[in-house]
Amino acid sequence: MYFFRGGYCGLAPIEDGKCNVCCLVNQDRIRDVGSSGMENLSAWLARVSCHPALQARLRGAAQVSPVVAAAPVRLALRSATQDGALLVGEASGLLD
Repeated sequence: MYFFRGGYCGLAPIEDGKCNVCCLVNQDRIRDVGSSGMENLSAWLARVSCHPALQARLRGAAQVSPVVAAAPVRLALRSATQDGALLVGEASGLLD
């Protein structure tokens, strides 16, 4: 997991030495650097994150599939309790 101003990126190893890349990036950050370049996610992430360790991890990486989904996520404040019970895990909120 790599955190940077306005977002984060997670890399999850999968079969055949590949990684699944998943990001959540603030819309303002995307406005700053643009959203073009989804055909080269590694280069786009380098511009968005300015994170040396993430850039090093992705150096030489080749994107093997198109970006599958890009959608806005609406974050909202939720109550930490319901009917006197503390909500934890997915009970406290879930992002699709």
